[in-house]
Amino acid sequence: AHNLSLKYNQSISDTSIGFADDESGNAIETDPTQEVAQTDIETRDRVTLRADRDMGAFTYDLSAIYQESDYKVRDYVERYRGLIIGVQPKLYSRLTPRIEYSFSRESFGLSRGLGKDLTHRALLSVDYQLSEKLYLDGFTSYTTRKNKDVELREYDEFEIGLGVRWEFL
Repeated sequence: AHNLSLKYNQSISDTSIGFADDESGNAIETDPTQEVAQTDIETRDRVTLRADRDMGAFTYDLSAIYQESDYKVRDYVERYRGLIIGVQPKLYSRLTPRIEYSFSRESFGLSRGLGKDLTHRALLSVDYQLSEKLYLDGFTSYTTRKNKDVELREYDEFEIGLGVRWEFL
C-alpha cells in the first residue's frame, strides 16, 4: 500500500547556464547549496527515493536524495545527502497540519577547505481551507547548521510565516 518512486539522473552542464531541472522548478525540498565561484563544467549524478502511505488516521512520506557534482576545471567533487520525513494527521477535512524533519549533509570537496555542513530542520505547518479556493497557511520552523571545520558556516534560524492563498484558475 506504499507509493514508491526511485529516480536516477545524470547530466552535464556549464555552471553559467545551469541545469534544466533547476529552471523548471523541479527542485527537491532539500536541494544542495551551489557554491560555484567561477564558470566550470559540472557533471551531476542524482538519485532520489520517495515513499508515502495513507495509514487511515494519518499519512506519512519519506524522501531521500544523494547527489554528486564533479567540477572539471577546479577539479573537485561535492557530495550531498538529504532526508525528509513528514507526517500529516487527518483531523478535519479542511485542516491539514504537517510535522516534518529534514537532515542534510553536504561536503564541498577536500581541497576547498569548507568542510561538511550538517543541517537539521524541524517544521510545523498548517493549511486551512476557508472556502473552495481560499486558504490560510502558517508555519514555524527551526533550522541549525553545524560545520566542524569552518565556524562561519554555522547558524541557527527560527522562522514563522503566515499566508493567504487564493486559487483563481
